[in-house]
Amino acid sequence: MKKIFSVCLMLLVIALLGYGYVIILKMNLIKMVKIPIANKTIAPRSLITEEDISYIDVVQGYQIDQVILHKEDLLGKYTDIYTSIPEGSMFYASSLFDIKQLPDYPSLLLKENQVTFSLPVDLNKLNGNTIVEGQYVDIYVSLPMKHEQPIFDKVLSHVRIISIKDRKGLTLDDTRSNGVPHICVLAISQEAVKVLSNASKVGEIELYVSFDSYEVKEESILHNESKVLEYLNNV
Repeated sequence: MKKIFSVCLMLLVIALLGYGYVIILKMNLIKMVKIPIANKTIAPRSLITEEDISYIDVVQGYQIDQVILHKEDLLGKYTDIYTSIPEGSMFYASSLFDIKQLPDYPSLLLKENQVTFSLPVDLNKLNGNTIVEGQYVDIYVSLPMKHEQPIFDKVLSHVRIISIKDRKGLTLDDTRSNGVPHICVLAISQEAVKVLSNASKVGEIELYVSFDSYEVKEESILHNESKVLEYLNNV
């Protein structure tokens, strides 16, 4: 009887040890990792920053379709222009965009007191210059005069280019673009809107790359002493 009891006890101990070993093995195999979640409700068309992100622990290898698992894939992205991200929600790739993927992205690049101005461009307006987004240009206007030579002068300095599109409305860095500029979107001061609008109606607008085309502190400087400005203000 004692022998049977000893055998049973030994088997029980072995079983418990085996069970414990399996538990320890599983604990070592099941590793937890942190994934980012929204720590507050994030409004539509918002830039994702470190301040928007908290973390939760999930099992390593955890995957849900479209869920972003790494902070580096979030920072610098924008939320959809129509959809907010609720507090505590995971981040989904389908609801985040690069700035250029947003339909109104040029407006996000404007500074205080600036508006966008879309200017049709061709080789004549560019005067052989190669222009790129983020570059600064000076704007000249040529006005025809009856029985006189046309008036030609600078009206704006240091105007920032925020977008260049082809005939299909694609930005030139889009792989589908033909690479030929058709529309140049400029960031201009509000006071310059009337000037350029009138210039596009009665004259010719030409763009010249600014000398300091990438390092400018003040933008869209209106030349009040310009010879053409008086005419443009009275159109």
